[in-house]
Amino acid sequence: MVDYCEPTDLYSFGLPRGAVRHPGRLVAAVDTSSNAMTLDVHGLALNEPVSFRAEAGGSLPSPLVAGTDYYAIPLTDSAFSVASSSGGSALDLTTVGARTLLITRVPIAAAIS
Repeated sequence: MVDYCEPTDLYSFGLPRGAVRHPGRLVAAVDTSSNAMTLDVHGLALNEPVSFRAEAGGSLPSPLVAGTDYYAIPLTDSAFSVASSSGGSALDLTTVGARTLLITRVPIAAAIS
């Protein structure tokens, strides 16, 4: 017998919504000269899909758009850039924004395991 479930089964069989933490983290700094964002121990893999949103009263660095998928380009353990397509070049960030949250995928596969 093989145990198997779909992401929707997690909720159907009693896992409360919100129990799988959504890993949003506050970007520490944005450098428009290098198009890099700073976030200590970001843990992003090359071409990992990410998105952004601003906390209340904040703003996104231009040209980022909230909820749009971007693709990580790790530079160091604490700096990364993003591209608009997987394998693409780093976007040219023209403003630093404020109170920008990096949003990664909800780790549903880990919860299923």
